[in-house]
Amino acid sequence: MLTLPVAAHPDPRPSRARQWWTDPYLYLAALVLVLLLPVALELLISADIGIHMATIERLHHDFTNPGNPMVAADTPSTYYSPWTCFLALLTLAFGWSTQTVLTLGAVIALPTLLIGVYRFSRVLSQARWAPTLGLLCFTLLWGTTTWGVGAGGWSGFLAWGSWATSLSYPSTIAWGLGLNLVAWLPGLLRKGCPLPQTVVLALGTGVLALVHQFTAAFIALAMMAFIASAAGGLDRPAWRRLGLGVAVTAALVLFWPYYHVWSLSDDPALDRMHLALYRTLWERYGFALLGLPALVLRGVRDKRDPLVWLFIACTALYIYGGLSHHYSYARFVPGAMAALQFALAVELAEWRITWLSWILAPLTAAALLTTAWTERYVVQTYTHEAVSALLHDDTPRYSRTSGFGWMQRYVPYGGVVMTDSTGDTRAPGYGFYVVYCPYPDSFLSDADARRTATFSYFDPATDPAQRLGILKQYHAGWVLASPTQARVSGLDRDPDLRFVKQGPDHLRLYRALG
Repeated sequence: MLTLPVAAHPDPRPSRARQWWTDPYLYLAALVLVLLLPVALELLISADIGIHMATIERLHHDFTNPGNPMVAADTPSTYYSPWTCFLALLTLAFGWSTQTVLTLGAVIALPTLLIGVYRFSRVLSQARWAPTLGLLCFTLLWGTTTWGVGAGGWSGFLAWGSWATSLSYPSTIAWGLGLNLVAWLPGLLRKGCPLPQTVVLALGTGVLALVHQFTAAFIALAMMAFIASAAGGLDRPAWRRLGLGVAVTAALVLFWPYYHVWSLSDDPALDRMHLALYRTLWERYGFALLGLPALVLRGVRDKRDPLVWLFIACTALYIYGGLSHHYSYARFVPGAMAALQFALAVELAEWRITWLSWILAPLTAAALLTTAWTERYVVQTYTHEAVSALLHDDTPRYSRTSGFGWMQRYVPYGGVVMTDSTGDTRAPGYGFYVVYCPYPDSFLSDADARRTATFSYFDPATDPAQRLGILKQYHAGWVLASPTQARVSGLDRDPDLRFVKQGPDHLRLYRALG
């Protein structure tokens, strides 16, 4: 049977009211909300924000057949998930803008994740400080680099800077949902997997798999680890009910109407994009290795410990990805990191082996302080910009949601824009399409041709007649370019283009005359 670890020196049991007020996690979570809620409200510097805005825009425009969110093509998309459908329904029901519902999504995701961290920590330990240390390690115990402005935040990687950039992304709500589901699982297993609860858990797991596949993959491994840990205490009816739950999850995923998982292909572009996660390993993940002694101890105490098997499985898949050049397997890293981070947090909170705790505690404190100091730039930039925008109604310097609204006066909804990458991921969030989007898309068969055509269009050696042919091929009636690209490509001298407007950051918009 799965048993909860008990602290070696548990605190006296206070009254429920006193325990609630004195829980240190309450105050740490409140601090996190103070720092990140303004960022959530302003949707600051989110490199992927355009594709999530575009997804909601397409669903708002045509809920049953939205087509590709980024380019003018009638293809499915994995971005059409239950979460984005829910947000789109809010735009339809209340007339709210895409930015408003995406902000609301971030505001919902933030406390959902904080509750998930608390509940997951409580499954691992009843020690007073386990959730507090769990949240600190989970968000700060990564590496020496900053996962924020200019350093490449990654969805699903909840280092502080990366988390701040992805509050409105599906990965954040997926993490919150996933941790809550995993925290629910041990109690369900102890009860013998009652059918109603098992079905609800299965539906939640299916939703998770549709919302963010990468996060769902290692959450599924965590669930399997907890089930394996409790396997000895499950009778045959309980296994049958678990099997039914798996069938419910599979049915939801397989018959989701917006895309079919069996149609997903192995996209080389997806692997190329993740190669960076196999480089500078110490800078990205080094401090989390402090959790390795704690994880080893857990394995010695219980060979079926779920955190140990989660770490082994995720690390093995990460290594396989590096050896096989399937670099998208790097997205299993957050699962391995979480195993290390929570194992260390629990070990310190329970203070089981005094000599080891006295070694790990100062090292962990130093690592957390180092990371906090490194990430201070993120707090200063994001929070200061967001608060300034909220108080003075200014456009934040690092905003990515305010840059293309000006085009709506000139480009109709659904208009196709040829861009030089200045707006290829963000302009679609305002209702436009682009010819080529650099994000990998398993369902878009002509992505390589679109990429070649875009580079060819902006090549100075391409003559105006060829350019016009490219625009006609993709039904593009508009061109958006930076001043440098416009000058290099000679767009102002192109007889088939008419200059329309210069927008923020001096981006130049042209209309095709042919």
